[in-house]
Amino acid sequence: MEARKASEALIKTVLKDYEGALRYCDNRYASYQKSYLCEKESLQSFAFPKIHYDSQGMGSRTKKDLGDLYLAFQKQQKEFKEELIVAMQKVAEQREMIHRIWLCFQGLPKEEYDILHALYVENMPYKAVEKSSKVSHRTFEKNRSSAIKRIQDVCNSELPTSRLFCYAEEEERQREERETQPYEQMNLSEFLDGEEDTIKK
Repeated sequence: MEARKASEALIKTVLKDYEGALRYCDNRYASYQKSYLCEKESLQSFAFPKIHYDSQGMGSRTKKDLGDLYLAFQKQQKEFKEELIVAMQKVAEQREMIHRIWLCFQGLPKEEYDILHALYVENMPYKAVEKSSKVSHRTFEKNRSSAIKRIQDVCNSELPTSRLFCYAEEEERQREERETQPYEQMNLSEFLDGEEDTIKK
């Protein structure tokens, strides 16, 4: 089954009501689980009449009819239980994605975090948040879009959930390394050139 992706719409929904989104998943999971247990008990109780009637020496035709009915019911219940298991797995994956989105949101750089928090967690009007940011509309929208995309990229990556909260610090460290790498390579090249000149002398 393909894992659900963190769309912009889903991110907004989670930020607007994180606890509500989790409760919705938990309630659905509990409902599916209850149905699964009920079906299991129903299948077990359905077997008792068959065993009871067989012991009283009923005719072969009646036994066959009861046997066929039981097998059909058993097949139906098995298929339904398998569907319930798939549904519970899907809900568990959705809950995990909600959790990943929230952790990624918590790990955003402050400027991006403040924008999304005001827009979706506090549900403030777009214009009011933009005005309070004291930047141009273009810059504000760029920061908002960047924050959403950052959450999407990390959520949809293979990064373990346990490391999501620290991804911003890791990304900043990697950015600094990329910025200093050309300088370090130039120094190394100069060093090698110097060594070569020394050897020639």
